[in-house]
Amino acid sequence: MHIQDERLQQVISFCKEYGDDKTTQQFGINYESLGRYKREYKVRFGDADATLLNTTAPKIGVLDIETLPLIVYSWSLGKQHINHTQVIKDWCISTWAFKWLNDNEVYSGALTPKEALKRDDSRIIKEIWGFIEDSNVIIAHNGDYFDIPRLNTRFLLNGLKPPLSYQTIDTLKVARKKFSFTSNKLDYISRLLGLEGKIKTEFELWRMVDVGDQEAIDRMAEYNKRDVTLLEEVYHVLGAWMPSHPNIGLFMEDNITMCPHCTSLDLTWKGQYTTLVGVYSTARCNHCGFISRSRHNELTKVKREQLNVSIAR
Repeated sequence: MHIQDERLQQVISFCKEYGDDKTTQQFGINYESLGRYKREYKVRFGDADATLLNTTAPKIGVLDIETLPLIVYSWSLGKQHINHTQVIKDWCISTWAFKWLNDNEVYSGALTPKEALKRDDSRIIKEIWGFIEDSNVIIAHNGDYFDIPRLNTRFLLNGLKPPLSYQTIDTLKVARKKFSFTSNKLDYISRLLGLEGKIKTEFELWRMVDVGDQEAIDRMAEYNKRDVTLLEEVYHVLGAWMPSHPNIGLFMEDNITMCPHCTSLDLTWKGQYTTLVGVYSTARCNHCGFISRSRHNELTKVKREQLNVSIAR
């Protein structure tokens, strides 16, 4: 994609002053196109400001759901085995919240009072299915264990087909693997990082939603939306610590070496990454801090052929 110098400079100049959202509206381009404008501007003019690439081609969604709890027969408050025959009401999705990464708008869905009384989430399930279907990557806290399997269950039971393939980023897994936080709950981590934290709630909120109280439903929807914006903030802080982060460069059309995490072109090449049979140059992104490596093995063919390696067990 070649862009005329005059238009390129107009777009980037406007973007620096007014931001991505107003730029896409002013020039009638989408975020993917704006990302290409920024990268071409960097290549041709070397302006580091153009490397803060929030406008990436892949569609990365930030997701959180809330569910209504099971209602069951029980003989005591102590630990016990509850059989499925003791279930009075099964769980369902009560609200969902979703936003595209780095966009301002938060989308959400919530049960109506009548739907809450019936535990009928068929309408809101169809809404969130569409967002999942359009996503290349989904970010969620405990998403791989909770949000995604729960949504899949409701998709299945409501007659929906599997969404198209997407990758997931589970910030809870990152917290457990890379750090030793006293608590891995989103609220605790966010406050520890100096962020605002979650909206305070009590179990009574879920009970009032279950009986169809509109004020409680509205409050839960706001609570859910706040979780999504908070999760996005936490993701940006933890992002550099995610070595298994999906390679965003795979989704880009440009043949340019970029950060696989944020697509910035502002890289500092320093150090090496070694495998059993290879040595690769490493780069730190000066925008997000993510460390990546080249795909070129710096060992000669002769050296590689002479190497012995350990036996895998």
